[in-house]
Amino acid sequence: MVNKLKENICKPFEIKYTNNSSIIFSKDIEDFENLKKALRVGKVQFHTYSRRKDRAHAFVLRGLAEGLQIIDIKEELKKTYKIHIKDIFRMTTKGRPLYLVVTDSKVTLDFLNKNVKVVEHTRIQWEHRRETKPIIQCHICQQWGHATSNCGKTPRCLKCAGQHLTPECPKERSKPARCANCRGGLRKKEMYTLNRTQNKQDFPSLPKKQNSQPIPQTTSLQPTSQNKITSQTADTDVDKFNELNSMFKELHSLVKLDELTRAVADLLQEMRKATNKLEKFTIYNNFVAGIDNYDIYAGHYPNKLKIANIVPIIKANKQPYYVDSYRPISLLNNIAKVIDKVIHKRL
Repeated sequence: MVNKLKENICKPFEIKYTNNSSIIFSKDIEDFENLKKALRVGKVQFHTYSRRKDRAHAFVLRGLAEGLQIIDIKEELKKTYKIHIKDIFRMTTKGRPLYLVVTDSKVTLDFLNKNVKVVEHTRIQWEHRRETKPIIQCHICQQWGHATSNCGKTPRCLKCAGQHLTPECPKERSKPARCANCRGGLRKKEMYTLNRTQNKQDFPSLPKKQNSQPIPQTTSLQPTSQNKITSQTADTDVDKFNELNSMFKELHSLVKLDELTRAVADLLQEMRKATNKLEKFTIYNNFVAGIDNYDIYAGHYPNKLKIANIVPIIKANKQPYYVDSYRPISLLNNIAKVIDKVIHKRL
């Protein structure tokens, strides 16, 4: 390999061997171009990367009206503003049209915002292109990490994994797709989803979840024109209502809730009348002492009050990536705290 590279590269070069490939570093631009030509002629599987000077910049042109031709926009940007335009594409949008303008590396967003403000007698706005994919994928070999313009490998079809370009694929839509990287087919679940999206009428709608618990008469779950409720939301509301109802019944067997809620209401009124912290503390202390007079005659503790909401709080000067960096804080029920105080005093 080194001897063949010496025939095409005049100046010193370096090679780095990895598990699946070999990386060649050339220190001259002419050698870099000659090496690419030699690899293409020899039909060697390779990919490369663009130089910083050759990389293109992409900007989003916003604000133009419907009906304009891309050729007219391109000619005005070239003649009026002396910008080297490589290509212009119209983006798929629902509202006003957006255009993706590809320029050379010399054009920046600051230059466009300061100098190019009017196109086709219309005030426009420029934005950076938002990259939706963190890693680029080649549309020739379907591999990751390099662009299509720098690929010299055998093409792979995105639909059937054959050795041809994706637009030239003769596969029918009814046949299952095949991954070009793993050479595997779709699973049954994925095929079901694919066929369901292609023809939704062939598949019956899934049955709705039926709630086994009766719906209370005081709660209305019928959808109206202003407030529509799905079946899943309705079932959740009924479950919460039944859970809350059972909790109050269990509490009623343990504590006289009427007297307790009346005492809490009186406590709030007295706390609002207090003028300083000492008075508030005295009122609260008397309230806790008075809870002992309530009748707790059951011999068990409600299961619902044993559940705590645990919130992790990160410790000071700790990395958030490790479990040991967090301190668990248990948030208990307020009613459970009151009952614990009463039981503790009676014990």
